[in-house]
Amino acid sequence: MNEVGPTSLAERQQAIATLSAAAEEASSRAPQLESELRELLLDSDPLDILARLTIMDAIRRDTLPAAGTFGSDAALEFLAGVVTSVDDHIVSDLAGSDYDDQNAFTADSLLRDYANAQLTISTAETAKRGAPERTDSAVNQLRFENLFDRMLGYPPHIRAVLAQTFEEVDTKALEQVGFRLSTAVEIADAYSEITAAKYRRVHNLFGHVFDAAPAPIDEEQLFQQAATHVMGLARFGSSDLELDMSGMIAAYGGFDPQEVGNVLDALSTPIGSQPEFVSLGDNNACRYRPILKLADGRMLWTRPSDFIHCALDWAFHASKENTRLLTAFDKARQAACEQLTFDGLATGFESHAQVLKSPTYPADGQRPDIDSLVALPDAALVAEAKGGRLTEPGRRGAPERVKKKVGELIDYAQMQNERSIAYLRNDNSDLRTSGRQKITIDNPLLAYSLIVTLERVDPFYSFIESDDSNYEVPSLALTVHDLLLITELLPSPTELFGYLSDRCSRHSHGAPTHITEAGALEEWINGKRGSHLGGASDVTPRRRRIFSGNPDHINDYYADREIVESGQAVENPTPAPVTAVPRPVLEAADSQLRNREQRWGDLALAVCHVPDREWAPILRVIDRARSNPDRQVNRKARKKAAKLMRGTTLSTGLIVAVSDAGEVGLSLK
Repeated sequence: MNEVGPTSLAERQQAIATLSAAAEEASSRAPQLESELRELLLDSDPLDILARLTIMDAIRRDTLPAAGTFGSDAALEFLAGVVTSVDDHIVSDLAGSDYDDQNAFTADSLLRDYANAQLTISTAETAKRGAPERTDSAVNQLRFENLFDRMLGYPPHIRAVLAQTFEEVDTKALEQVGFRLSTAVEIADAYSEITAAKYRRVHNLFGHVFDAAPAPIDEEQLFQQAATHVMGLARFGSSDLELDMSGMIAAYGGFDPQEVGNVLDALSTPIGSQPEFVSLGDNNACRYRPILKLADGRMLWTRPSDFIHCALDWAFHASKENTRLLTAFDKARQAACEQLTFDGLATGFESHAQVLKSPTYPADGQRPDIDSLVALPDAALVAEAKGGRLTEPGRRGAPERVKKKVGELIDYAQMQNERSIAYLRNDNSDLRTSGRQKITIDNPLLAYSLIVTLERVDPFYSFIESDDSNYEVPSLALTVHDLLLITELLPSPTELFGYLSDRCSRHSHGAPTHITEAGALEEWINGKRGSHLGGASDVTPRRRRIFSGNPDHINDYYADREIVESGQAVENPTPAPVTAVPRPVLEAADSQLRNREQRWGDLALAVCHVPDREWAPILRVIDRARSNPDRQVNRKARKKAAKLMRGTTLSTGLIVAVSDAGEVGLSLK
């Protein structure tokens, strides 16, 4: 885990001075690099250059950690914007023309230099602005993300969100615009399969060729061979400029040709349609319309597999000119966020707890509802779902827009949750289902507020832990994609409650902000739990630290899983990350929840907060008892086993007892 930024005033001032000097140089270089890149494109086939660079980037993404390729998709999006700023007849005349392969390497180098220059400029501007007010840090981060970040989450959870949202509005979309929104995802998947099959054929062919070639005798030959390999894959394995993409996809997937044509038109940015586009920070239709289209109908779609990350933005733009459809789409977003929040929590807690959707209670002469309520023996999780959109000005960090959306998505949701929790704690005698049936639950001693958004607005989530938030209830704001991630990777209700409790409570003990929820989750799984979450104990109230822990294990797990699910083989696929808490201990804690034993919340936290090193001797005794109870062991091991049978107290006050059959009993000191 790496702390972001300097740690003292002097270091900050020095860093700003250094950044300012670098940014001044970058500011003079960026226009020159853009000009050189544009000139190179017009001396080649710009569409082919874009396609080749996409493959070269994919190779890097497959071989480097996620942090090493951060922002590369935004850079390619910028390159597509440059191509669409050129007159159609120029690009059309250049399409299919032969050019020096070195141009692709040069374009790749220029593009990366340009992106790095923009990164330097953006970082310096952020450092100069600082964050004196509550919303300033969000403004800064939103501007940064608008330039460089395009990843929404992990595919299984993104797809769940898209399926739920589009299902709510597909019929209306077909009536109003001639296609279902979900068809766009299906078409992207189909074309992704087509392009992936082509790339695999080329990859296998080149593999055979290079396997038969003489081994390089020095580093220069090795480099030359690698460059030839990469360029061969980029040249012959990249997406084609399709004359009839609509017919190809319709035939491949059995789709209605008319609907496919309508969707592809809605997904396309015409060449020449962005003549004013110059810089990475300019509005770029290629961000949500990724297909480049020539006037004669030919189309290029370089990375259809990434469409899911922009599909919600695309759906908004596809709907915004039709008032009825846009209204239905916004309602579908809210309904999907509420349903998926409930589904995630219901899946995570299974039959172990009461998970209720939209229960109501009396307040101020009305009956407000709770979007999702997890009622535990002595604890409760109250979740408010927010499906609202963040407009393009907000995404670009417009301060007034950010303040408004923080109020809508965070502050108002927190107020709703605090009102609900106050009722549950003080008088829950008239809690009812949406069908007016009375519900009986315990008054929660431990209560936590979850704010779940459909829109990914990570910069907003830090407001939950800001010193001037004045929130009375421990709280966590996160995207619904991340909630689904958490409930999938923490299948034990004990661990799920422990994680959500720790994350909700982090502002009360001064824990640092994590840039991504996945980063925080991996830290927690790896043992940074409870008061250890991010090293909170040495953080002063006036100084907030930000950590950039990269979830490398989680990234690798989902990357390998996606490959396997596509039908390809992965040697030694990355397993799902798990905590060091022994499974039998979690099963025992989960069983107590199922039996609704009192103080379960305290017991769950005591289990989750045990330092990992304390579990090793307990796990050995459990494994020995379960695998071979009659095995002869030495005197020291027998004494340990006997002690565990009587019960041993761990550092969190958790008492663990292990029977001679390996059954685990848990209690609190």
